[in-house]
Amino acid sequence: MKTMFTMLTAACSTGSRTTADLSWWTVKGSEHRPEGSWSGNQTGALMKVVTVGRGRIGGGLAGIWSKAGHEVITLGRDGGDGSAADVVLIAVPGSAIAAALANVTGIAGKVTIDATNAYGQRSAPFASQAHEIKSIIGGPTAKSFNTNWAVIYDQIGQQRVRPSNLFAADPDARQVTEQLIVDAGFDPVYVGDLEHARMLEDHLPLIQAVASAGLGPFFYRMAGPGQL
Repeated sequence: MKTMFTMLTAACSTGSRTTADLSWWTVKGSEHRPEGSWSGNQTGALMKVVTVGRGRIGGGLAGIWSKAGHEVITLGRDGGDGSAADVVLIAVPGSAIAAALANVTGIAGKVTIDATNAYGQRSAPFASQAHEIKSIIGGPTAKSFNTNWAVIYDQIGQQRVRPSNLFAADPDARQVTEQLIVDAGFDPVYVGDLEHARMLEDHLPLIQAVASAGLGPFFYRMAGPGQL
């Protein structure tokens, strides 16, 4: 097995460990943190991002991406117009996907990042929640940010190395997703195309078990030998 897995711990200032707090992190390489934060625009390519959901994940990433220079519009349960978006982030409860998107206009065919998690019953016709979202929006889709803890987003830049963020993506969604992962302060770890989205969703019980066993909300890093 050539990959090493390291957990980078960080205390949760709120003390909350509810499932709604989940939103993870992924890292590559062995680089050490320079002065300042890991987050920030790393490529100079700025985007217009519409987030559907204003909770810890949607609202948290909106703030981070805004600081990185991206133009971010946040939409809540009342929906709104997403026609200006280059990319759409979906960060709502899994059971509310269809209802939330029914109130959003102008996003058909847009590149989409699914950050939802599956709690309880799923929509039976779909291989994953990412596939459910893709069936509604119809554009290139990625699964990301669902395996990190959003409650410690504010501690990303304090870590010795960049945390990791696992993601799966259609080919036409991969580059955009990688950039937004990097600009959020993570290193992207690609697990394959969108057919692997269900695997990321099913990983949630393990993440919760590790946190509940005593570690608390944590960062993780995946890297090759010699890169930790």
